[in-house]
Amino acid sequence: MKELLIIIPAFNEGATIASVVRRCKQSLPAADVLVVDDGSTDETACRATLAGARVISLADNLGTGGAMQCGYLLARREGYGCAVQVDADGQHDPEEIEKLLRRMANGPPCGLIIGSRFAGDGPGDRSTPLRRLGIRLLSLVVWGLFRQRIRDVTSGFRLASKEVIAMFAQSYPVDYPEVESLATCLRNRVPVEEVPVSMRSRQGGTSSIRHLKTVYYMVKV
Repeated sequence: MKELLIIIPAFNEGATIASVVRRCKQSLPAADVLVVDDGSTDETACRATLAGARVISLADNLGTGGAMQCGYLLARREGYGCAVQVDADGQHDPEEIEKLLRRMANGPPCGLIIGSRFAGDGPGDRSTPLRRLGIRLLSLVVWGLFRQRIRDVTSGFRLASKEVIAMFAQSYPVDYPEVESLATCLRNRVPVEEVPVSMRSRQGGTSSIRHLKTVYYMVKV
């Protein structure tokens, strides 16, 4: 059985993708790195390939959810034991993946490990006050529905077990998937935990959630 697949969804991240792939390979040489090029119009796919990643190029832009489901489908088909999502913009530090893997390997069984900006004593989130407020509100909604406190409900830095890979391969939210996929896990009684990690500011490109989209994101979720 293959152990770990690093899935990097990427849309027009040519400025950062090569660096992210190289850092993943340096941090975890035994892991496989998959870049799902989500219909980019720049050199994302080419630069990811040159950096040593396996690349799947989608014909159209499906959004993060569609790109991630593509990665989970491959992970299920090829029998990976777990899969971790890493953003292509450089915010997630590949060296922090080891923390998620240690928690998956030790302690009670857990299906989804979330790399959290808020679970420890680190600097926390560097995003806008509006987005931070949104995260807090969504965290309260999750607690109200499932009686589990998840502080960083919008974190895309997450490690999925083989069972969760199979679940996400079958069905995964298309639009803004982080909170909805978390709710899917909790609704199906999948054990979910947070692990404190450090994150950096976006190293390039443009966030897909800006200005009025932040409000739309909140209402939709």
